[in-house]
Amino acid sequence: MSNIFTKAHNYLNRVHKKRTYKHRCRKLKIEYKPGVVIGKNVQIWGEAKVHLSEGSRIADNCILWGNGDIYIGKRTSIGENSMIYANKNGGVVFGDDSCTAVNLYLIDSNHLTAKDKLISEQGFDSEKIVIGNDVWIGANVTMIKGSSLGNGCVVGACSLVNKKFGEYVIIGGVPAKVLKNRE
Repeated sequence: MSNIFTKAHNYLNRVHKKRTYKHRCRKLKIEYKPGVVIGKNVQIWGEAKVHLSEGSRIADNCILWGNGDIYIGKRTSIGENSMIYANKNGGVVFGDDSCTAVNLYLIDSNHLTAKDKLISEQGFDSEKIVIGNDVWIGANVTMIKGSSLGNGCVVGACSLVNKKFGEYVIIGGVPAKVLKNRE
């Protein structure tokens, strides 16, 4: 167990009794601030570098993995059963005061797909996912590489976010489109 993981684990066990999380890596890096809450059975795989800001919350049964940076802003909450993947050439950034419902799926990479080479040998095409401040993301939403949500966005349940959206819009659908502006 890495020294950083041991410190984080000991801190969380003191502050949040019976809250445990697992890791599957040798180069785990967790950075956390006061008031962080990590739910039961949260797992961190690979070499993901997880940065948890003051008052951020990760609910039960979430998985954070990859080899890139995952930033969770101040007072931002990630809903139960969510999965976040960050590649070293991409990354995932949540702003402050945002929250998600259950089953969020964020992945900042796609496999390359040239036909003259096995897909498993081709690597990835990655681009950062950015979620602004004061954003609400409904249940069962998927966001893929290069997508972003401006400050104040609301995303309807079961949407696929595959592009950049401006501030204070309500979006939904597969693929997501602007339904109206927040007033």
